[in-house]
Amino acid sequence: MAGVDREREALHARLRSIESDLSGASAAISDVEGKLAYIDSAMASLPSRLTTVRVRGYAAMGHLEKSIELLTKKWMEASPTIKQAFYNNVQPLTAQIRILQSDANRLRAEISRGNTAFC
Repeated sequence: MAGVDREREALHARLRSIESDLSGASAAISDVEGKLAYIDSAMASLPSRLTTVRVRGYAAMGHLEKSIELLTKKWMEASPTIKQAFYNNVQPLTAQIRILQSDANRLRAEISRGNTAFC
């Protein structure tokens, strides 16, 4: 009986490791999505933030309006391609992660029931 318990615990440990890897991959994808959203938000807020600074009397670096305008234009041109490339690469991985997480849940249930023959 102790051998079966050791085998079951070893399978659970391996499964936890796999689930941790899947969770890490999912978190990395979410992190990039968050960073893309942050860049979008930051780009959208730059003009109003500069206006706030200008209203307070800061007149130096008069080129900033043009720089922000150019940066915003370049981001608007590049961001759809960047996002599309990211999602084209990530969508299959995200689907695969979900499938593997489901498989891991199923395996966990089987191991808990003592069915380790197919593991």
